[in-house]
Amino acid sequence: MQIGEVPADWRNQRIAVQVDFVPSRLLPIVRFLDVEALATRRVLENELAPLLAYYGYTELDVPTVRGGDRRVTRWIGKWAFELREENGAPAFAGIRYLSRLNTDWECWAVFHDVGIRELAREPIERANPALVSVAREFDLTVF
Repeated sequence: MQIGEVPADWRNQRIAVQVDFVPSRLLPIVRFLDVEALATRRVLENELAPLLAYYGYTELDVPTVRGGDRRVTRWIGKWAFELREENGAPAFAGIRYLSRLNTDWECWAVFHDVGIRELAREPIERANPALVSVAREFDLTVF
């Protein structure tokens, strides 16, 4: 394969799955931390102030949240994963954010202990509209 080519084997070894999140005894309300919200970033800025200062950040702005410094985003994930309600239940099921490559792409990081229900499953065909769109965007040839 040449640079910029996606082999058919990549598609054949994967499936596209649509899911829904299932409330449980441990997680009765399925909420996601929305790091795109200014109010959320202000709370995180306060909660993670010493860490942000250590890494040289004076504020938690959009470029920092979407940037390449994974130390910051990992600490945000750790904070959200460890935060508990008064009853000990997890406060969040994961994190919602927008892609740094294209803000039209909404991303969801789901924590491992969250119940999911499969709604649909399909192979990733070469003509899949989402795959075609991404391939066009990044000048990829999909086999």
